[in-house]
Amino acid sequence: QALADLNQALADVKLGGGAAGGDPETKKKLAAESEKARAAQAELKVLEQKVARLESSSKEESAKRDKETAAELEQLKKKCAAAEAHSLSVSAELEQTTNAMEQMRVDHEESQKDLEELAELRELKADIER
Repeated sequence: QALADLNQALADVKLGGGAAGGDPETKKKLAAESEKARAAQAELKVLEQKVARLESSSKEESAKRDKETAAELEQLKKKCAAAEAHSLSVSAELEQTTNAMEQMRVDHEESQKDLEELAELRELKADIER
């Protein structure tokens, strides 16, 4: 609206300027229109400054949010990497435990066979001694 008022005032001033001559009524109208034009220009300048400040503020806030988001993303990546490393470590531990249990089972079976063989040998010895 301020820009439209400014353009209208400037157009009025240009039209009135050709007919101004020395008529006091026209000079008053011209002065009033000039004052309106100056006021509209001042208002336009204030509005442009406000827009510039808002744009600058918006850019700064956006940059700040982008920086914060990037930092959060970096932290999440670090946490994911740590979780993955822990998972791999636990998996390796589990595999070692499984292998150890399997070896213990094999050893137990061999011990059972040895005990059975020993029992058979004792029976044979007892039979021979009789």
